Amino acid sequence: FSFNTNVLNFYEEDEEGNKTYTEFKDGEHVIMGGIISEFKRLATKSGQTMAFVKVEDLYGQIETIIFPKVFDNSKEYLNVEDVVKISGKLQLKDGIPQIIADGVEPLEVKVDETPVNQEQEYMGLIIPDDKLDNRDDILDILTSYEGNIPVIIAMKGKKYNANCAVRKCEGLLAELKNYVSDQDIIFFKKKS
Repeated sequence: FSFNTNVLNFYEEDEEGNKTYTEFKDGEHVIMGGIISEFKRLATKSGQTMAFVKVEDLYGQIETIIFPKVFDNSKEYLNVEDVVKISGKLQLKDGIPQIIADGVEPLEVKVDETPVNQEQEYMGLIIPDDKLDNRDDILDILTSYEGNIPVIIAMKGKKYNANCAVRKCEGLLAELKNYVSDQDIIFFKKKS
């Protein structure tokens, strides 16, 4: 899409508090995707129906005005919680950005149907007796490589949960090898 609400965070403000947006121009044509978070239907003076819709994406929300002709062509997609693709013209009204819609259509959300792997990867770390004094240094290394692989430490014949999770990378392995040997670092999987 050519637009998301993150661009609304980039502006310059004068002493009166007026904002000049730097990432888009008033009147620019945009296409955005988002979820409808608010919907307000109104009747025009001629009795036609139009709507004010707030569309939310990952960064924020923007008000979208849907005039009668566009409303008639898209009213079945204009429900709170519907995911839509909106095209239209960006307009600054009293310094507040909004989209004047020229098209609204449903946005297909693809769901990843890949079966979830039920095996969790773990890292086993054996700390030899002669390296027990370096235990705190080793824990500092582990916590500086935060990730999603839980660590189990073996020392003095017992296993302990290190209460941290790491990411598997060369930096982590290189730093650990200052204290333990290759065969003391084991990555394994087990069913969760």
